Amino acid sequence: MSASREDGHIQIIVRDTGQGMSPVKIAEITSVNEKAAGGTASNFGYRFIMELTRKLDGVVNIHSAPAAGTTVVVRFRA
Repeated sequence: MSASREDGHIQIIVRDTGQGMSPVKIAEITSVNEKAAGGTASNFGYRFIMELTRKLDGVVNIHSAPAAGTTVVVRFRA
């Protein structure tokens, strides 16, 4: 995990080396539709971060691939 502040924004990056996610899974968890996201406990954390970041007028980017780990980048105004 790392965090930085520049150009009036805060950026938080979280990386793991786990099983990764397919593009379909990323689309499901980033959906604002709870039913589409499946409602599982692991999806809840992602949906919470997505909603909170949107309320802060920020963005969340998820970069992942199966068997390649996941990187989540959260960026919002400082």
